[in-house]
Amino acid sequence: MNSMNHIELGRDLETKRQAYKKRWDGYSTKTMVDGQAVKDIPANDLEGLRKMMDDINELAKKHEIAKAVFESAHEYELKSKELSLPANRVSGIGSVGLASELLLKSSQWQSRVGGRFGDVELERAALEFLGVKTTMTTSAGFAPTVYRDGNAVPGISRPPQLIDLLRIDQTDLGAVKFMKQTTRTNAAAAKAEAAAFDEAGIAYTEASVDIRKIGVYLPVTEEQLEDEMGVRSLVDEDLKLMVRQKLDEQVTVGDGTGVNILGLYAQTSALSQAAGSDNAFDQIMKAMTKVRTTGRAKPNLVVLHSDNYQALALTKTTDGLYIFGNPGDAPLSRVWGVQIVASEALTAGTGMVLDADYARIKMRGELTVSTSDSHSDYFTSNKVAIRASVRAGLQVLRDQAVCKLTGLGS
Repeated sequence: MNSMNHIELGRDLETKRQAYKKRWDGYSTKTMVDGQAVKDIPANDLEGLRKMMDDINELAKKHEIAKAVFESAHEYELKSKELSLPANRVSGIGSVGLASELLLKSSQWQSRVGGRFGDVELERAALEFLGVKTTMTTSAGFAPTVYRDGNAVPGISRPPQLIDLLRIDQTDLGAVKFMKQTTRTNAAAAKAEAAAFDEAGIAYTEASVDIRKIGVYLPVTEEQLEDEMGVRSLVDEDLKLMVRQKLDEQVTVGDGTGVNILGLYAQTSALSQAAGSDNAFDQIMKAMTKVRTTGRAKPNLVVLHSDNYQALALTKTTDGLYIFGNPGDAPLSRVWGVQIVASEALTAGTGMVLDADYARIKMRGELTVSTSDSHSDYFTSNKVAIRASVRAGLQVLRDQAVCKLTGLGS
């Protein structure tokens, strides 16, 4: 392998990449509950795939080095032929080499010595000046070869924090309609013999949840996709993550205006519990009680902004002991026996207590990624648009199963 030139290394690299792609394409794709499509790779194949990718990365490094050395040598050869002698070579005082002559004729040097040219002493000074400047360094000599190690680090962004904890249902409709009981008069009563029963009252009203579209696209040149085989998968995964992040935000705090989803925090008849003079523990318990008594639901999830989550975890007794135990133990995950999840989709100082069984994400199809060159002038300019999108809505069966928290301390 070490005796191969950069062309041979490049051919070998392409062969290995094609073999890896063929093996990768051979695996079937399965769809996860959140709509993501992933490769179904048997566990005993993972080590083989990792070994193939390690070999490809190692060969890619060797190819980059060999190519860089070849290009540097070729450039040096061309310059040598053009100049026919080293740039700082001198044939004698009064008959200077190319670099010395260029220096002496330069406006910067002549302004320094009063515009004189042809003075032997000045030529000697120029030669001495050039001698100081001929030290070979990495910045003014042969630059070291630099190569990437194969890591691609994603940018910092908030991950989906709530949607993975909610039920997801599939639908083939553009709007999901269901019936809500809006009148329920319980007239049941104990009666004397032969006495008539009282009349109950029951009525239902149709409710509707619109399916909304969330998507994003990225223009990419065909050369970029052809020249680096890993770019497409990076772009696909990042675009899908962007869509899931926006869906998570909409499900949590979407205001329902225009094309926005009506999120949990904005439900019309959701309950509310202000902090008042209560500490966070008391406020959360009172919200749970409202969900139980007013909403007649079972609170099973507390959603807090990370600042408020931290404040809760750091609460101490007057003796300086942490309420939730030793910091060396597992971090705070439950309060009053109910699971806590942190979400920065919320504004600091706000939160929710809810029965998650009453909240369902309705998905019309899967989260998809598609490609087209028909946008604008993309076909003639060799560009493609890679698009990720999903159609989804949030169905809240009972608004009062959600209780908003306001004024939380941090």
